[in-house]
Amino acid sequence: MSTYSKRILAGALSLALCLSPAALAAKTEEPPLVAAVEGLSPLLYEPDPAAGYHAALAELAGLGYSEQQAEQLWARLGERAMGLAPRLLDCLALENSRLDREARYLAYVQAHPEAETAEIVTQVNLDLDLTPYDDARPIDDPADPLVLVNKYHGLSETYVPELEKLGGRYGVGSMVPEAAAAFRAMADAAKQDGISLRSVSAYRSYQTQQGLYQHYVSIDGKANAERYSARPGYSEHQTGLALDINTASISAHFENTAEYAWLRANCARFGFLLRYPREKESITGYRYEPWHYRYVGQDIARTCMDRGLTYEEYLAAQTQPGENQAPALFWQGQALDLGDRVTRLSGVTYVDAAALAAALGWTGETGEDGVLRLSDGLHKIELPVGRRALLDGMLVRLSGPTVERSGGRCLPLSDLCPLLGVQATVTDQGVELAPRQAAL
Repeated sequence: MSTYSKRILAGALSLALCLSPAALAAKTEEPPLVAAVEGLSPLLYEPDPAAGYHAALAELAGLGYSEQQAEQLWARLGERAMGLAPRLLDCLALENSRLDREARYLAYVQAHPEAETAEIVTQVNLDLDLTPYDDARPIDDPADPLVLVNKYHGLSETYVPELEKLGGRYGVGSMVPEAAAAFRAMADAAKQDGISLRSVSAYRSYQTQQGLYQHYVSIDGKANAERYSARPGYSEHQTGLALDINTASISAHFENTAEYAWLRANCARFGFLLRYPREKESITGYRYEPWHYRYVGQDIARTCMDRGLTYEEYLAAQTQPGENQAPALFWQGQALDLGDRVTRLSGVTYVDAAALAAALGWTGETGEDGVLRLSDGLHKIELPVGRRALLDGMLVRLSGPTVERSGGRCLPLSDLCPLLGVQATVTDQGVELAPRQAAL
């Protein structure tokens, strides 16, 4: 046996990459799944790991879904895709649908049977199917720099972020350090253009917001006051990520000033967005406030400002992971685009052997005998249908049977990696593949 084969087989015995949902979450290793053995007797019964997949795709095809749509639903739901109402399936097929809101999508469909699928998902993602304040939920991570605070997401009375004073030159108040630095940089850049920007209100405590809200209600009444003043715990100012610039009065007509024009053109460069734009009150819950800006970082701010999106609309449109989503694969730091050649079957990540091998520089073809043969010029892998492979002529038992899918022969990634001489490491981004290092 070649040194390469010995090394690969030794690595196979210690391979601990099952890539089940639990393993991905815990990032722990499991006992070896691949064993190199000789003289294996045929198994009398081999469960088909793709049985649920084929049944789901057949049922979805019967409902009129294309193969691509059925694959998307499989990636999002797995076998749960079977038996769901067609209108709900339509919603869950959209990449921005949230699986924890299935019941709400269905309720919206029942209340608005004429609504288009995209509208249903958008309205529910924006929480517009809920009653402001009454249906609000507490925020799990208030210190998240991308936290959403509005009439549906509230902060606790005791939450106080880490704060840094803006400094006298920049107006009154404090913000979280990153936002404070960004505002100072923005104000300095504006000054070079002859524009003066100063904070008139930045961080506000729960108690301060409570006093302001009660004051405005006493003047304008509850309904009118809530168009421009948040209830305590529901103000972005409590996050330390938002501020009012130069004014906080509608009568000042800040929207007609050179300062406002400069902000609209430049705020995103410094990570700020106009939080309550004109004609978006039905989404944000607040009337137009040309002076109120929120720090979210440059990328998100540019997207929102360039496309005229509120922060709620931006978040509602974000792609959401599916329950049965296969992990992204990387080769030495670079993403591998294998498309639908990677999938989850019976809780295990399966990969088209020829597709992954080709991405790593191997060649391959399936002979008339039905055996897939792969080679990198030095080593050869033979993959017949079943639970066995040959590595440089040495018999290797696979942890599960091969699966014929979309015209390709698929193996568990945990089996394929040692055959190809690579090691796999689970990361926050997916699975990083790299050449297996020789044993010392």
